[in-house]
Amino acid sequence: MNDHLLGRHAPGTNIETEHLLYGADSAPGLVAVEMAGPDRVRVYRRDGDSTLAEDDALEPWLLAARPEPWAALRSKPRIEPLDGLHPLRFLVTFPTWPAFLDAARAARDAGERMFRLRSPVEHYLTRTGRTLFKGMTFDDVRRLQLDIETTGFDPSRPESEVIIVALRAGTHEEFLVLEDSEAQLLDCLGEAIARLDPDVIEGHNLFNFDLPFLQERARRWGLSLPWGRDGSPVWIDERTSRFKAGPLTMPYTPAHIHGRHVVDTYQQIQRYDTGGKLSSYGLKNAIDELGLTRPDRSFVPGDQIALLWRTDRDRLLRY
Repeated sequence: MNDHLLGRHAPGTNIETEHLLYGADSAPGLVAVEMAGPDRVRVYRRDGDSTLAEDDALEPWLLAARPEPWAALRSKPRIEPLDGLHPLRFLVTFPTWPAFLDAARAARDAGERMFRLRSPVEHYLTRTGRTLFKGMTFDDVRRLQLDIETTGFDPSRPESEVIIVALRAGTHEEFLVLEDSEAQLLDCLGEAIARLDPDVIEGHNLFNFDLPFLQERARRWGLSLPWGRDGSPVWIDERTSRFKAGPLTMPYTPAHIHGRHVVDTYQQIQRYDTGGKLSSYGLKNAIDELGLTRPDRSFVPGDQIALLWRTDRDRLLRY
């Protein structure tokens, strides 16, 4: 049992605050956690220039107001009283993630008082006291920026090809350009991501444009996008979710890449613009209004990209 969950901390407010905010486990270099089975997670840890994968136990849990409903369950969860007089004073631990889901669903339907987390990764990190990126500086995190240029906006149309993929990781820049076939370009992109092994993939409007577009183009060629750290393909939800920026909620299509985090700057810029000062959240406009435009930067309107691909590829590459 972890002391920080039971309320037993080392003496001293500062230590307690550190543990509550940043986790009681001091393990450094954790860059991702993923489900690896009904009772296991895979932990990705940075070790020098390498990223190691280690499996660890997953113990799903919830906080309950009383022990009786949980003691009667067939899955036989472990029930422990917590210190203190708070109303949810029983820690209920389940042997597997499916057992937790079934029990939580039944308890919700029965009106049972409880607190639970939705994500198995949150369960693992909270229960173990581990924290992602602990002991790492911002520069230690491997960040890859990705941007694509296409000859159309509808990936289902044959002529809407991916023609350029721009990648940047720190000081490393790489441009993948359509030559023999779009399928070859997509394969080269997957190889580049595996070689660069980013912890975070970043881009502007990744969720609603770049990732769905790339997935559909790959599908047309009978390919997937095997960008996960385990070689698994990019997963894009068929359902629409919503993200919150100030008082507004806006739709997006969630995507998941195993062992890697996805950051969409289209969402982040809206969260940053709390005062509503930006006139538009498109990439060019946001860069201009934030004063981030490079002096040598050349912008190309979207409706001119296909034309420049045929007539002035050098200008398109500078863009």
